[in-house]
Amino acid sequence: MGDPAKVFVAALADRVIEAKVASKDDFATTRNERYGPKTPEGNLMEIAVRLELAENPEGLRPGGTVRAELRSVLEKKAGLVPLAIDDERDGKATVTLKGGAKRTITAVSTSAHRW
Repeated sequence: MGDPAKVFVAALADRVIEAKVASKDDFATTRNERYGPKTPEGNLMEIAVRLELAENPEGLRPGGTVRAELRSVLEKKAGLVPLAIDDERDGKATVTLKGGAKRTITAVSTSAHRW
């Protein structure tokens, strides 16, 4: 939350609108899950992100096409453990490493989506 973003509105040519992340879903879904059709590209996982624009320029209309660039900032000394958490309780998580060893880590943020 609060990470910076840039929004490029198709109807406003190359104009850049500064924005920040206002909210995001806690879990990923696929287009196939949301809309029903079964297509190969619909299997890509997506996380809905809502942006708060710094301004509302004339010509910006609801339903318009935009391209958004987000740059997520990680804590120093933080690592990503994608979908590898075996068990999580009270901020402590157990993960299985590639070689099969188990390790306890401090999980600050996890995805509710499990494969």
